[in-house]
Amino acid sequence: MRETTRPVRVLFAHLGEEALRGSEHVVLTLLAHLDPARYRLTVWSNSRALVEACRPFGVRAEHDRFGFFLMPGAPFHPRRYWRQFTRARQLLREESIDLVHAHNLPVLQWVYPAVLLAGVPVIGHIHFEESRRGRYRFLAHAADLLLAVSFAVARPYLEEDGLDPARLRVVYNGIDPNRFRCTDPSVLRTQLGLPSDAVIVGSVGSLIPRKGHDLLVRAVHRLAGEFADLHLVIAGEGPERPALETLARELGINDRVHLMGSLDDPSPVYAGCDVFALASRSEAFGLVLVEASLFGKPLIATDSGGMAEVVHDGEAGFVVPTEDGEALVRAMRTLLADPALRQRLGQAAAAHARSRFSVEAMVSGIERAYADVLGADPTLAGGVRALWRKRGPYLRALRGPRGPS
Repeated sequence: MRETTRPVRVLFAHLGEEALRGSEHVVLTLLAHLDPARYRLTVWSNSRALVEACRPFGVRAEHDRFGFFLMPGAPFHPRRYWRQFTRARQLLREESIDLVHAHNLPVLQWVYPAVLLAGVPVIGHIHFEESRRGRYRFLAHAADLLLAVSFAVARPYLEEDGLDPARLRVVYNGIDPNRFRCTDPSVLRTQLGLPSDAVIVGSVGSLIPRKGHDLLVRAVHRLAGEFADLHLVIAGEGPERPALETLARELGINDRVHLMGSLDDPSPVYAGCDVFALASRSEAFGLVLVEASLFGKPLIATDSGGMAEVVHDGEAGFVVPTEDGEALVRAMRTLLADPALRQRLGQAAAAHARSRFSVEAMVSGIERAYADVLGADPTLAGGVRALWRKRGPYLRALRGPRGPS
């Protein structure tokens, strides 16, 4: 039984990347805003970048090399699995953990057996869209409570898997505007040597196929003849850089496409662009859309995942079908040709972001989830006796697939 007089001890088990992106920023925001008098936090992650960023908060942050199991190209390795499971059990004991908050579902593969033996509840945080097969392989349905970053990524767990709705909640990511250092729109143009009247479409995201940056390059090529000073600026790094550079060169617009690399603080892009666009082929939420909104920028996004929940088509910008280059060009043309429309939609985007995607709202939702799994809501009690209550999705899986695998 946990002592009620001491802080709740929470282990953040995090699987991420060697860069500070969506889930990493959520972890850091919680470290900054959860009351240390009420919560004692420990971070266990495969991301060195995140572990280093945790140091100023004075929490225990441990880096580990996580292996993937039962995934395409990642066969099961008993020795590695045993090591990760054993380390999870050690951390639970060493820190007297009351609750595990698993950021990204694959960590549940080795964390869930450990919490089950320890009688500790676990929350799974869905930061990415997962296939149906992945949801089962990652033991997502065994978590005591799932948190989703959007209704779009939550829906398959309910409609396809039959998860009890009481065990899933949507908690939107919250943005702390104080972490952005630049608000001067001229800084970006100065850095890139662009004239003050250049029209800039900005984007932020890893240079990977899923982000759809190639679609933005092709759209700018289509519009280059209509807007003489049009430029595309992308902050991010990744394996698609050579392909994007080649594409821009082949289209004859390499002088209009600026790949800035990975930026610890992308605020110069947000402050300096006239339109912010994210053409992702797959996206759970689109955190960068909220960040751009806080700078009063009109948005263009595809209808993948939860991005339409951020943009609100026609109010804060435009939502276009995924992979639809023609629709992307039309939306971009409409905004580039109408400064007054850009200003109106940008103001609406900023108001929407402040009202729905605040840090306070996210932290409040997380705290309610913690309180419920720790006993305020008896339907979310963890442990071995809860396994029978979690049987629904697994029985449905045995009866055959419903929806994409």
